[in-house]
Amino acid sequence: MGEKTGDERTSGLNELITDGMQMKAITLESKPERFKGVVQFWRPDMEFNVSRSGSKFEIKEQRLASSSYYEHESYRYNFFAHEPMRAADNSGTTLWFDERGSGAVVVTVLEARPATWAGRACIEVRSKWDNNHGQVELSSTFLDPAMEYATIACETDWKSNSPRGAYKTYREVEYGPSPDGFPVPKRSRGYAKFKDGTVQKAHDVEFLSYERYVPTADDFKLEKEYGLVTPAFVPTATSIGLAPASRRWWPWVVLAVGAVLAVVAVGVARRSRRKVAGPVAGALGSPG
Repeated sequence: MGEKTGDERTSGLNELITDGMQMKAITLESKPERFKGVVQFWRPDMEFNVSRSGSKFEIKEQRLASSSYYEHESYRYNFFAHEPMRAADNSGTTLWFDERGSGAVVVTVLEARPATWAGRACIEVRSKWDNNHGQVELSSTFLDPAMEYATIACETDWKSNSPRGAYKTYREVEYGPSPDGFPVPKRSRGYAKFKDGTVQKAHDVEFLSYERYVPTADDFKLEKEYGLVTPAFVPTATSIGLAPASRRWWPWVVLAVGAVLAVVAVGVARRSRRKVAGPVAGALGSPG
């Protein structure tokens, strides 16, 4: 499943259900095996996992959005359900004009200008990401005006915080047609290029199928399927409120298979998501 390479860390087959606000990702197959069956939930007010413990299920890794709005909003992009809104490695365009995460990372849009990517006319948006601790990254996000300004690629400027030397990170999103007449993501690739010419893959996710779907009342509740009490929504007055409305998007069931190489994404335990696996630790990741 996915592309087999020598530096492969994890791979998996995942199904994702979203109503446009909440997401539920189910790990159907996984390498390593321990991640199989882990169910990840993302809501505007919190995120958590559900996994089996003996004969019962448990809620694990629960975290309120108010603990770190930047991290919470960035994590939604690890589900690969918002690739048309991708920006700056592991974050998204929803953070460009939202200051609620500025306690962790200050995001500044510098300019937008006509450009090309892989021969396609697009709009390049330059942005700066400052983690308030001396780490500043500049990046470009390439938007396709022919597809309602969906993201087709991201590129960071040269970084130097790697033992292997200076490098850039890239993300490319391919699209295909849908029965409804609009493009949908077909593949998402992430990689780093070092000044010595070597390339380090980060992830390779293939979207196998999409299905228009109306979630049931139980899809995002835990009582019927897991025998647990669904965490109550935290009032936005004490949390961070809802993120800005996303660009054109629909409720989908997304079935994706991916070889996730240097970073951890959909279908793996949350405790690994804040780390970079293997010898490229420190070479890949988002600011903050």
